[in-house]
Amino acid sequence: NLEPEETELFQIWIAPDRQGVKPRWETLDFPASERSGKLQPLASGRKGEDKAIPLYQDAAVYAATLEPGESISHKMGKDRQAYLVLAKGSAEINGTKLGPRDGAAVSDEDALTIKAGEKTEIVLVDVPAGPAWRG
Repeated sequence: NLEPEETELFQIWIAPDRQGVKPRWETLDFPASERSGKLQPLASGRKGEDKAIPLYQDAAVYAATLEPGESISHKMGKDRQAYLVLAKGSAEINGTKLGPRDGAAVSDEDALTIKAGEKTEIVLVDVPAGPAWRG
């Protein structure tokens, strides 16, 4: 870390949907204003999310910042699974309370509803059900 402030890092592994893909890493800047009150794609293999770091999988990594009492929803479907981490703050995810640094693995849900209890930063990983997730 070359900056004077503390760095927080999440290392996330998503299996590719094809063989022979070379491992890689990449960084991009994502302004905080782009994730205020909404899920911003950081990495994605989905059409329409081409400003994100590309993935070789029908998957996405999102970030959001929510103010106290603010809610967002994320459509999943029964063929999807997700992992959500609260980097900071507290929230309810489909009625289940989570605190700072808590994580939740979610499957068999049509949608996620996330309601912040205080100023909250979220990381959400959405992948197809099955072997794409290496949690």
